[in-house]
Amino acid sequence: MTARRVVAGCGIAAVVALLVGGCGLAAVVAQLPAGEHPDVDFEAAEISSARAAKAAELERELDAVDARYGAGMVGPRWRVDRCEAGQDNFTREDRYAYSCRIRVVELLPVRAPARAELSRLGEALLSGACPGGTNVDRELAEHSGRPEQLLWVSGDCAPGQLAGGGEIVKVLSAQPSAGDASLLEVYLGRCGPSPIAREHCVAEPIDAPSAAASAPSGTEWLAAVSASDVYYLIPWQCDWPASWFKGSCRGDAVVR
Repeated sequence: MTARRVVAGCGIAAVVALLVGGCGLAAVVAQLPAGEHPDVDFEAAEISSARAAKAAELERELDAVDARYGAGMVGPRWRVDRCEAGQDNFTREDRYAYSCRIRVVELLPVRAPARAELSRLGEALLSGACPGGTNVDRELAEHSGRPEQLLWVSGDCAPGQLAGGGEIVKVLSAQPSAGDASLLEVYLGRCGPSPIAREHCVAEPIDAPSAAASAPSGTEWLAAVSASDVYYLIPWQCDWPASWFKGSCRGDAVVR
């Protein structure tokens, strides 16, 4: 056997050993203790109070959008309240065991000409002016002014950014079908079977066809506008050494 073959053989053996060792290390790390989801009463006083305070704040945000747009909502407002489970494992380490977010959505009438009205609504989503146009204007230009193509668009001046406040979730026909309402529920986060039984989700059914019956004369489209925010973060249930090894096991719940 030549010296060159000996060196090559040793190199291959080293690589194999490194790979085996790396896989073994990964397996050990994956088995190390991680954060556990605590038993949570999502209707407890502190969480319920945070939820109610955030809902009232979002209602005020939408009231401000309505005032700037100069039109009242069509039908009632709906809420989606969800506390989603975080992950603390080998693939992902969230800083929370549960993140609770509430979303409030309403329908606003859009008259003809639709493109101009939607542009005006885009300006109304956030306070202040965008002389160069908002994200709504850019999306309309990209989709040849077709209202039904708008999806999750903010009124921010900078392209591709979401600055909070109101968002246009979807634009529906002035006479939406049950399918339109079902699709809107999907976009907003319809509650379904949870991989973790303790996960919390409450979503009010969206009856867009009934709401549309109260739309003012001349309405060509209905813009579903929403405001949302996190209102509570629930920490992991961790014991040493998990709390020492997993950074996401440290910290307390945060109320927004």
